[in-house]
Amino acid sequence: MLSSGDDVVTARPRRLLLLTAGSRGDVEPFVALAREAARRGHEVVLGATRSMVTGLGRGPAAEPFRVVLLDGDLGGLVARQGVSPAAALRAWRSTVHPALRALLASAVGTARDVRPDVVVAHPKVLSAPLAAGLLDVPHVLVETVPALTATGAFPAAGVAARDLGRRLNRLTYRATAAAGAALGPDLRRLRVAHGLPAGALAPPAAVLCPVSPLLVPRPADWPGTAHVTGPWHDGADAVADPEIEVFITAARAAGAPVVVAGFGSMATGPADAEARSR
Repeated sequence: MLSSGDDVVTARPRRLLLLTAGSRGDVEPFVALAREAARRGHEVVLGATRSMVTGLGRGPAAEPFRVVLLDGDLGGLVARQGVSPAAALRAWRSTVHPALRALLASAVGTARDVRPDVVVAHPKVLSAPLAAGLLDVPHVLVETVPALTATGAFPAAGVAARDLGRRLNRLTYRATAAAGAALGPDLRRLRVAHGLPAGALAPPAAVLCPVSPLLVPRPADWPGTAHVTGPWHDGADAVADPEIEVFITAARAAGAPVVVAGFGSMATGPADAEARSR
C-alpha cells in the first residue's frame, strides 16, 4: 500500500527512473512504488542489481514497468558475506569497492539512456544526484530507514540504538552522511567523464521515508521536503503461512496488538527456516 508520497507519483504522467541496490528490504519498497506508479499511468523504469531483479515474485517480464539491470551485485555480496562491517572492510579493495564503483557508473549510464523526468533513488546509489544534475531533472531520496535527514528526535538508524539527547542525536547523522566519502574520487571521475562541471549538486526535491508513522512519527524539526509516507508494499506476491493467518485473526478478534519482528539483512538462508530456528 502506498499511503502518500504523491509528490512523486503525481496526476500528470511522467517518466520515472527508480534506482536501488542492496538486499530485499532495499528493493521491495521500490518494486511496490514502481507497480503503483505504473498503475497510475506513469512510464516507470526500475534499475536494480541482478540478484534482486531475478528475485521478483512475478518475474521482470510480467511487471507493468521496465526493469534495467545495474552493475555491481550488492545483493550477491550480502548473500556471500552478510552485512558485517568487518567483512566489508576486509573485502573492500577486492570486491566491495569494485562493485560499488560499477553500480555508480551504471546508474548514471542508465539515467542517460532512459532520460527520465524524475530520478527516485536509494541512498546507496550515490551517483543518483549526479545523474539528475546531468539531465537537469529533480531527484528524490528514499530513506528506507531514517538515517540521513538529521533530527534531534532520535539518532540515525544503525548508528545508535537509544536516545542520546537532541544534540547528540543530530550529530549521529554526520556519521551516515560521511559513509560514502570513500567513493568521492569515483564520483568526481564520473562527473569529469560525463562533462558535468564541478560544484554543488541540487539537494533532493523531496526525501521520502517509507515507514509507518506509528513507528516513526515525522520529526517536527525535519525540513518541509521530508516526509514519512507509510510503508510501500502491495502484497501482490505475499503468501502468508496458514498458522500466521489464524494467529492474526485471533489477535484481531481479541483486540490485541500484533507486533512483527523481522530478521533484517541476513545471509543465513530462507526466512522461514531462520524463523523456525529462533
